[in-house]
Amino acid sequence: MKNLLKVVLGVGCLSVLMVGCGETADSDENTVTKAEAQQLAGKADRGKDICAVRGWYNDGECDTFCAKPDPDCAEPYEPCAGLSCGDSCQVCDPADPDCFETAVLKFCNADGACQAGDPVCAPEPYNPCEGLSCGDSCQVCDPADPDCFETAVLKFCNADGACQAGDPVCAPEPYNPCEGLSCGDSCQVCDPADPDCFETAVLKFCNADGACQAGDPVCAPEPYNPCEGLSCGDSCQVCDPADPNCFETAVLKFCNADGACQAGDPVCAPEPYNPCEGLSCGDSCQVCDPADPDCFETAVLKFCNADGACQAGDAVCTQ
Repeated sequence: MKNLLKVVLGVGCLSVLMVGCGETADSDENTVTKAEAQQLAGKADRGKDICAVRGWYNDGECDTFCAKPDPDCAEPYEPCAGLSCGDSCQVCDPADPDCFETAVLKFCNADGACQAGDPVCAPEPYNPCEGLSCGDSCQVCDPADPDCFETAVLKFCNADGACQAGDPVCAPEPYNPCEGLSCGDSCQVCDPADPDCFETAVLKFCNADGACQAGDPVCAPEPYNPCEGLSCGDSCQVCDPADPNCFETAVLKFCNADGACQAGDPVCAPEPYNPCEGLSCGDSCQVCDPADPDCFETAVLKFCNADGACQAGDAVCTQ
């Protein structure tokens, strides 16, 4: 009997202990502080999301220890971030499906705010040497400033891009041995203005890369142009005579008005009519091109003058 009573009492105590343990676990999740949750990495012993249980998501405070990303930690949407004054913008965050953007055009203003209406932006400060090079003349006063008085002293942009009075001091351009030369032209490495540079007697030539080097240069040939040096209507051939692998067909080809070599009769614009072509000063002439049926020639006599123009009246010719 005593043993049975001990078993019953033991089971009762175990039940009380188990219920007590469950109640303690639930109460811990509901009463844990943020400092305690941070030590637990946002999860209770049984894996529950403490931030979800306590309602810490979207509570207006960024909680970095939560098991999931806290929306409160996201950067607030800035409509004009990365934009300049006058750029178009939208008030609604593209990631916010509940925000309705009106059809009114909006622009970033000088304060970086997105607002409707024409923006008011401060003009860029005047730079006297903007777009100019060292040695170019400049003026200190902004042409748009009526209250600025420009002195009569000549001013020039210096090497630092400032507009100052007096002769400017500009660093010379570095010497380029092949500047203005073509591949295969002879060159010299030493700058003629440098008395301390000694030029060797070895012949040097500009190469295909524009460098001055000793030895025979290797230059890429110019591409073949079938109508180079020819006029519209002249016969031509598509194949480069120096290309043994190109087969020229027997079809006659001619240069057209665009300088291309093509098969068939070319269409060339006629030379403009010159009333005094082939005539001398004092010869009679007519302004209208005989081939132009829409030109009406007046009955006034016309003569070629000393400049080769056809004009009415007696011609003045130099003896």
